[in-house]
Amino acid sequence: MHTIQPPTFFRQKIFLIALGLLLTIFMLEAGLRFGGLIFVSLQEYRNMRAIKQKGTYRVMCLGESTSVCGGKDSYPSQMEEILNQHNIGIRFSVINSGVVAVNTSYILEHLEANLNKYHPDLVVAMIGINDGVNTLPYETKSYSKIWHFLKSLRIYKLTQFIWSGLANKLNNSKQGNFKEAGFGKNIKEGAVNDRQYFKLGESFIDKGDFNGAEEMFKKVVELNPRNDQAYVELGRLYRLHHNVNNEAENLVRQAIELNPRNSQAYVELGECYLSREAYSQAEEMFKKAIELNSSNNAAYLGLAYFYTNFKKYPLSEEMFQKS
Repeated sequence: MHTIQPPTFFRQKIFLIALGLLLTIFMLEAGLRFGGLIFVSLQEYRNMRAIKQKGTYRVMCLGESTSVCGGKDSYPSQMEEILNQHNIGIRFSVINSGVVAVNTSYILEHLEANLNKYHPDLVVAMIGINDGVNTLPYETKSYSKIWHFLKSLRIYKLTQFIWSGLANKLNNSKQGNFKEAGFGKNIKEGAVNDRQYFKLGESFIDKGDFNGAEEMFKKVVELNPRNDQAYVELGRLYRLHHNVNNEAENLVRQAIELNPRNSQAYVELGECYLSREAYSQAEEMFKKAIELNSSNNAAYLGLAYFYTNFKKYPLSEEMFQKS
């Protein structure tokens, strides 16, 4: 014989579940706020120390997480260290006024308050990275008190951040599947050319499917043995993901034979030379790439890292600036 539980039992159960959820939310919110308070307090402590330095040229840095995060590795900290290393007769102190997860409107809204608080001689702003469509902007619209309270919760922002990331991944996945489905239809209908296989190979690289990419680029070469860029991509795959440097080098040389003016092929050949520590040949290849295409960013970066490795820092800095 079954006994029917009274309605009060279910109400109590629902009440306990709701109470547990509220307590979990409260503890998470408290933890996020406490962590944020510690972070802001440490930042403010460092800024107050900078203010107390007398006779310094004061620089204030404004920005988002790219400015405020990193501690000693953040760009404001590095800026202060580099400026003071030059010993030009002026002592510099750098204020870091960056704020995590804000956009340009927030920074502008608080600009006057920051100027009045720190009285800088110079302001450096690195802003805009959070102004895109898939970010969490600082809201300046007027809302009801309840809605304003909800939006001020750290857990609300955390939820938005997680949801935004999931939505972006889902969207990218759908786009990738759509592209592959389109290529698959063309393959089935026998209407594929080497250019389409090449694009499919690039899409496999974006997904991290390097074996799939290799298969597609081999198909490109099969359909069009004179597609020099396919040899370059195959060479890069062999060098980076299969550690077959000799085969990679041979493929890139084939690309150069097909098209001696392929600037990217010389960059990849330079990377192959670096892999086997043939440094003078690597430098020569990067320079050849720049000679063919003065806008080849990868060639400048290759030279920059090459010069850094040999502690030729002025040349390295010059190449980084050009890139």
